[in-house]
Amino acid sequence: MRQFCHVVALAAIVALAGCQQPAGSPTAAPKARLTEAQALAIAMSPLTNWATENAKALDSMYSPDAIGFDASTAPLVVNEAAFVAINQPFKAMNYDKVTVGTRKIQVLSDDIFVFTSDTDLVSTTGPGKPTKYRCTDVFQRQADGKFLVVNEHCSFPPKP
Repeated sequence: MRQFCHVVALAAIVALAGCQQPAGSPTAAPKARLTEAQALAIAMSPLTNWATENAKALDSMYSPDAIGFDASTAPLVVNEAAFVAINQPFKAMNYDKVTVGTRKIQVLSDDIFVFTSDTDLVSTTGPGKPTKYRCTDVFQRQADGKFLVVNEHCSFPPKP
């Protein structure tokens, strides 16, 4: 019986030792909570890029596997390269005045948020006619910590 108690005690010690973290092993720092203000700043950056015609920054906002619908093309846009392609004629309109009307941020987690807005675009120097867009973008934190658009749906408001 005494030997049985020693075996049980030894088994308990081994089990508990397995639960402890080895000395000196790094622990991941807790991830900072994503605030609505931070999400808004991230989401507004692409809109600023429209006004500055910063093509590289505009194109780099999409995840490689981003998908969505764009107001200027009927088929589903299936990846970052397709978004870059449809952005070319958009950038050629030279929209240099961007006014965001109604906007809403929905922080779904520390890694995902949704930005919905209606935006007025005006070109004072190019061929673009004043245009209104309604867009919803889903941003997701990537492995490198950067937030990129993984889903986008843009449309023109219906005519009254």
